[in-house]
Amino acid sequence: MTNITVVGNVLADIIFSLPKHYLGRKLSEEAINLPFGSKVEASEYQLLSGGTGGNMAVGLKRSGLNTLLISGISSDALGALLKSKLTEEKLDLDIVEYSEPTGISVILRVGAERTILSAHSRNYDYLNSEIPEKGWIHACPIPDSQSKFYAKLTQHFIKTGQRYSCNPSMEVIELRSHDFMVFLRSCTIIFLNMEEALRLTRLPIHSRGEDVIKAIHRMGVKIACITDGERGAYTGISGEVLFAPALSDKLSRVDATGAGDAFASGFLAAYLSDSIEASSQLSTSLRWAIANSASVVSQLGAQAGLLTKRELEQKAISVKLKEV
Repeated sequence: MTNITVVGNVLADIIFSLPKHYLGRKLSEEAINLPFGSKVEASEYQLLSGGTGGNMAVGLKRSGLNTLLISGISSDALGALLKSKLTEEKLDLDIVEYSEPTGISVILRVGAERTILSAHSRNYDYLNSEIPEKGWIHACPIPDSQSKFYAKLTQHFIKTGQRYSCNPSMEVIELRSHDFMVFLRSCTIIFLNMEEALRLTRLPIHSRGEDVIKAIHRMGVKIACITDGERGAYTGISGEVLFAPALSDKLSRVDATGAGDAFASGFLAAYLSDSIEASSQLSTSLRWAIANSASVVSQLGAQAGLLTKRELEQKAISVKLKEV
C-alpha cells in the first residue's frame, strides 16, 4: 500500500565545480565572475537526478515509506537516464512521457557557494494524472500558470478526506490565486523558506519566526515549517512553536542543492511514521528534517546524502530544539 504520493517534477542536475579564483565580490555580495569570450575549465562535474518531485520521492522512499511519484519525463536520452535512476530507488512511478527536451539545472559551484541556471520543461501534463484516493499526498512547486491544479486537489480532498502537504513555488505565492488560497485552508503541512513565508503572509522582513508561523496558521494551515538558511528552521502547530538550529555550517557545507527538499522529506518521514508517539510527533519531525538537510548539504547533489530511517534516528539525536 502506498503511504504517500508525491506530485512534482524531475530534472537533470549538472554540477560544475569551479576553481576558487572565480569567486569574487560585487558590492556586499559574493558573486561568481565568469569572463565573456573565454573557456572556463571546471575542476570536476557530475550529472545527477534532481527536481523537487524526484528529490522528495527518493528521500521518502529511503526513509522507509512506500512512495508513488507522479511526474513527467522526457523521451530523450537524459529522460531515460533519470527514469532508470528513479527505478533503482524502487519507487512506484506514474510517469507521463513528453517529447520536449529534459529540464536541466546547471549548478555552478565555487566552494560551498553556488549559482543555479535552470531551464524547466513547460510540459505539465502529469498534473492531469489520477490522484490516488488513499494515503498522504504531497504537492511540489508548480508555476503560476498551473495554479488551477490546486482547485483539482481541493475537490479531490473534499471527496476523499485525505490529508496533504505542499511546498508551493514563489510564483504561486506571489500570484495568490483564489484556487491556491482555498487550497491552503485545509492544508495539513506547508514547507517554505523564510523569504517565501514573508511573501505569503506579507509581514515585514524582520518579523520573528514565531509570528510568521502564527500568521500562516490564520490562513488555515495546521502545521507550518519554515527554513531559515544556516540559522535553522521553525515549525509550529496551534499553541506550540519550535526552533532548531542547523547542524551544518560553512565549513561542513559542500553543496546546498536540495536542502529544502531534504528538510521536507525528513519531516514527513517522521510525521507519517507509525513508530513515533503523537506527543513527540512534531519535535521528532523537526529533528529528522534538520538531520536530513544537514546530511544532504555535506555531499554533492540533492539526493546522495538522503538518509535511511535508521540513519535519521541516529543523526537526529544531536539536533537541539527550543520553544519560542
